[in-house]
Amino acid sequence: MGGGTLMEHLYGSKSPLDWKARVKIAVGAATALDYLHNGSDSKIIHRDVKSTNILLDSGMNAKVADFGLSKHVTRIDATHVTTLVKGTVGYLDPEYYASNQLTEKSDVYSFGVVLLELICGREPLSDRVPADQYSIITWARPYLLSGSYNEVVDRNIAGRFSIGSMAIFANVAAKSVARDPNERPKMSQVLRDLKEAQAFETAM
Repeated sequence: MGGGTLMEHLYGSKSPLDWKARVKIAVGAATALDYLHNGSDSKIIHRDVKSTNILLDSGMNAKVADFGLSKHVTRIDATHVTTLVKGTVGYLDPEYYASNQLTEKSDVYSFGVVLLELICGREPLSDRVPADQYSIITWARPYLLSGSYNEVVDRNIAGRFSIGSMAIFANVAAKSVARDPNERPKMSQVLRDLKEAQAFETAM
């Protein structure tokens, strides 16, 4: 893909993205994941959603890649499937890790981490920051829930986003990485919220 990976634009070698492009990418990736979960009689759980598996074309349109760990789930088994834990550290659903019970909410959690990356412009786990900021979830989530966006937002977009757009985007990101899967939205709701955030930003 001509645009490389999302990770490369957030904290790699490629040029940084403005907020409008980040929201567009989030909507594109959420559309793909919603299709996997709801687009056919059987669900497909990706199991390895992360910023290096979101590829961008020259127009910054997002494509979800790498289905090597994906799991097909029939409607009969739609609530969960017991399986060996697979995924990437920093994106792995803690409930899935603890119980071996894989659900579509495991993808929601991983995608929530990607949403945090889009807001903060840093990797999920980092040794290059103070110890209390090591995990993007434990560091950023409280600020996002309280509306203190400027405490955690990527300096490349600081002051260059609409508050309405960020409020919706941050809220869905924070809910998606809730430890309890029952507190996470479904991917269809994530997509609806992100489209609403995009509408705010497009109107600016």
